[in-house]
Amino acid sequence: MKSRSRYSLIAAGIVAFVILTPFIVLFVSGQKYDFKNGRFVKTGILGIKTEPKNADIYIDGFERGSTNKNIRFLSPGDYTVDIKKEGYFDWNKRLSIRPQFVTWNFEETDNLFLFLKEPQKEKISEDVLNFFAGEKKLVYLQTDKVSFADISSPEKATTLDLKEKIKGAEIIASPDESVFLITDGRDSYILDSRNNILTDISELVSKQAAFSSKTSFQASENDFKFSEDNKLFQLMNGSVYVLDWNKQQKEVVLDNVLTFETNSSGIYFIKLEESLLGIRRSLVHANFPNYNENMLLENIPPFVEAQIYLTKNNQLFVLGNNTLYVLNEELEKIAQHVKEVQIENNEKIFFNTGNEIDVYDTSGGETKLVTRSLQEISNAIGSSETGWVFYINDKRLQNIELDTRDHQNSYTFAEVTNDSKFFLDSSAKKIFLLDQGVLTKITIR
Repeated sequence: MKSRSRYSLIAAGIVAFVILTPFIVLFVSGQKYDFKNGRFVKTGILGIKTEPKNADIYIDGFERGSTNKNIRFLSPGDYTVDIKKEGYFDWNKRLSIRPQFVTWNFEETDNLFLFLKEPQKEKISEDVLNFFAGEKKLVYLQTDKVSFADISSPEKATTLDLKEKIKGAEIIASPDESVFLITDGRDSYILDSRNNILTDISELVSKQAAFSSKTSFQASENDFKFSEDNKLFQLMNGSVYVLDWNKQQKEVVLDNVLTFETNSSGIYFIKLEESLLGIRRSLVHANFPNYNENMLLENIPPFVEAQIYLTKNNQLFVLGNNTLYVLNEELEKIAQHVKEVQIENNEKIFFNTGNEIDVYDTSGGETKLVTRSLQEISNAIGSSETGWVFYINDKRLQNIELDTRDHQNSYTFAEVTNDSKFFLDSSAKKIFLLDQGVLTKITIR
């Protein structure tokens, strides 16, 4: 190549570099030229992820490909985002794009979970009185028998006959869902799902052991809890008993108890003591295996009825006289008129007042309104994994997203009666619904 040609190429390269470098810098820094206003502007990114993938994206009505993708170089401002996929409910929200920031289509989780527009419904059984559905097991009760199966294959149920017919009973599961208590106040059974054994413990439950309380008050009605090592505890007339159903024996371990909860370390309970000023209440922890008592907080409010809730990291909540508290240095009030509490994980606590669902963030100590309704809300179950809350309202089984930017998307999965009951599986893919005696599995995504 001649020197002249070589110099010409070098010169052209320098010119191209000088011309293109500003555009490269602008590209890397996320800027673009706004022809409408005649100036360069900093842009933002809209990140869109869905489960399942390959849903169609529309920005202000214009199709912009399919999920999952990042849409770059959006001028700052508000955009209407629609996500559509055949067979699924549409999702819509107006989102604000900020310069040099990524705005995600869903705040609560990495993915926006899409739900089937026509959920698949499969009847499991009829004439069902009550049921339990957890991470591992499904247990359902009929007047003369109990059936149980793996949650993944409810059609492969094992059935055992009850000794006596019942009209309805509570089903309480051990933490590992291997042992279940079935009780209606008169008849009680232990179901060992590992060995397919049903043990009648009616006499053991009703039989009162030697009562050692030195106080004169009646503390509480029957209450049952399993510990993490599958021991069964019963609260009866103010005393906590540990029950050995194999030996048909029970033993008093604590006295003067209003309510209690267990975890791996021991028993948390509200202790009642008589004083000159009346009955004094305290929060106490009794460790395993000796039940030595450790005072947590003295002189708590005068609860007539109460429940204790524990997160997996042992943060303690008390629902006393329909007021929800969290234990820090004192019992701090979170909300009043609370009817239901769900400890969903270590970060979020969902509670329902009957007309309102709220979520309490344990990391920040803040309460956020999820939704409210003039009609009664019941059976509220939050799912942090999906970022939605499921509940029954106005004879509909429905959900609503936790993301409160703009409007909240909400979908209906079934028309139900007010007395219906449902469980949501841990992945929020299936709902087990009991309505008018019919137990149904509903696949929603």
